[in-house]
Amino acid sequence: MRVGNARRCIVLLLVWLIAPAPALAQDGELPRPRATGTERAGDIPAYVARTVAADAPDWLRIGAEVRARFEDRAGLQQDPIEPGRTSAGLTRTRLFAGFGRAQGPVRFAVEAQDSRQLGLRDPPELLTINEADLLQARLTVDLDALAAVPIAVDLGRISFDGIDRRLIARNRNRNTANAFDGARIRVGGDRAAFGLEGLALWPTEPREERLDPVGPGQRLLGLIGRIRRPGVVVEPYYLHFDAERDGPRRLHTTGVRLFGPLAARWDHDVHLSAQVGTTDGRRHRALALHAQVGRRWENAWAPRLAGWLNYASGDSDPLDARHGRFDALFGSSHALFGLTDLLSWENTVTPAAGLTFSPSAAVDVALAHRLVWLASALDAFAGGGVRDPTGRSGAFVGQELDIRVQWEMFPAAALDVQYGRLFAGGFLERAGHRGGARTFFVALTTKLP
Repeated sequence: MRVGNARRCIVLLLVWLIAPAPALAQDGELPRPRATGTERAGDIPAYVARTVAADAPDWLRIGAEVRARFEDRAGLQQDPIEPGRTSAGLTRTRLFAGFGRAQGPVRFAVEAQDSRQLGLRDPPELLTINEADLLQARLTVDLDALAAVPIAVDLGRISFDGIDRRLIARNRNRNTANAFDGARIRVGGDRAAFGLEGLALWPTEPREERLDPVGPGQRLLGLIGRIRRPGVVVEPYYLHFDAERDGPRRLHTTGVRLFGPLAARWDHDVHLSAQVGTTDGRRHRALALHAQVGRRWENAWAPRLAGWLNYASGDSDPLDARHGRFDALFGSSHALFGLTDLLSWENTVTPAAGLTFSPSAAVDVALAHRLVWLASALDAFAGGGVRDPTGRSGAFVGQELDIRVQWEMFPAAALDVQYGRLFAGGFLERAGHRGGARTFFVALTTKLP
């Protein structure tokens, strides 16, 4: 599908959706995303579970979370200094304090993060180490009294999830997280038939031992809509991103995501995105798609079986005047594209199947199997940086098997064990990576009770 056709499809869908929608019942259940990794974080982080001051329980919220993780990687993710395999211990500490009543006109929140690596890796990775940094310093002003609909304005440093986390994400698994300086305006409440979110943000750049500054020459502007109809939630959006360094980019990303139930116990989640602009002086035209269908069973283990397709265009020729590789901006990849962290929404055709279930109230298990092709055999494989500019190595990257077990041992402690294995296909074998790649994580997370 060409970019122009994809954009016309998006516009036609939005015209249909603008038709009058009935108000949502206050006591009805809203559709919620069931696809793994797409649930958005709220303004109050999940680890914040305690209020302080008995006489004013709503004006102060505090929380603390410490995660210690051992990781072992082999294959394409190997350390260049210690080739073949790398292991490390990682720690991540987050502290949160929120001031102001939940329904008050003004609230302030501060979230600090300290990310460290215990082990030899030289040079250190910026996405792993970020000591004593501010993840959030956010002033929220509610303008409900001045408008007919709820309006909230966030100012300062914020870290949040947007849409389905494929383009804007507050990272979960990574030892650090994306953050932005700027403003976010949200119009419409959680149960309103229509909502709108405006963004004027400047991404921060990680610094190991000092506060992260705003990246020079970078800017993210956007509008994200939310249309709730009976049985479906639709999120159209437009994002404009400028970056002046490391390959100047000026990208316009337009898309729509919709999710909800299909029938009894069936659900769907679809996201279509078209991207135009310029990348490093070349004309940029790219497409991306995610389509998923799942089915749940109502029994003690609550299993859900799903099948999905991830597609993102690649660049067919690095020397011509056109750039076709989709840019995932500030999206997450781990839970959405695989536990090896080698796949992302770039140059990929990945059909997959997954099964999630809960053997007990405290244990969640997720299994996934993915077949991976390159959208363009001439472009690089996203995570490994492997490329055959002749295209003779073919497009079949291989198969990935993922297993994840999460166990809430106590209300304030949880264990997370993950294993991902990428089995090499013809593309990797011909490029000299017959062993594929393997990742193993085990993490213990504790928080204030």
